[in-house]
Amino acid sequence: MDWKGEFYIGETSLVYRGRAADNRPHAHATLQLTVSLGSDISIKDDHDRLVSGVALCVKAGKRHTLSPADKAVLVLIEPQSQLAHFVQSLCGHDDVSVMDPSFIGQVNWQGDLKTLLNDLERASGRVSSQMDLRLLEALNFLRTAQLKSAISQAAKACGLSEPRLRAIAQEQLGVPLSKWLIWQATRRSAQAMAQGATLADAAYAGGFADQAHLTRTMGKIMGVTPLQALNAGQ
Repeated sequence: MDWKGEFYIGETSLVYRGRAADNRPHAHATLQLTVSLGSDISIKDDHDRLVSGVALCVKAGKRHTLSPADKAVLVLIEPQSQLAHFVQSLCGHDDVSVMDPSFIGQVNWQGDLKTLLNDLERASGRVSSQMDLRLLEALNFLRTAQLKSAISQAAKACGLSEPRLRAIAQEQLGVPLSKWLIWQATRRSAQAMAQGATLADAAYAGGFADQAHLTRTMGKIMGVTPLQALNAGQ
């Protein structure tokens, strides 16, 4: 079974709706919200614990495998965002947990994907982010930065030493800053693919050395190859 559906890429989120197919064990630099539009969906964590429900949450940086599903919504949410803090407030403490069911009715999961993300953002309005302002400044710098030497440059830009910036990021994001940076590069490549770029051009847009580099990286952090992602949206 292949991935087949539609994508929308927001400022700090990526949403996919459609068929969820085979994927390898992987860990995102983002929090993952998964909502089934049919029967319960299942996700296995890195300890072979299988969690099932209508809506599931996977913490940022935690390895997992999503079981195939005919129709589901996957939302990858950057951990520094207000939306991530809101979703996390409704989840348990496990790597993979069942979402509060009252949350499901607040969003039209079948509607336009941009509107879906807007609904989520509105629902998150009552939960505020407590991120260090220096970290937020560094993340803003890194959002469009190339991979080489980016973190040391971001540290200088926000007035921190590189080790201190990395430590704050690990504590507050839940993932290494290098992984968050690679997520941004992959996100830029995914955005280029969504706009019709070839895989080679998408790799260049993300700052990867070549198409093979993009393929290896996307497999590790999204569980699918660029070709699978490209075919899913066609």
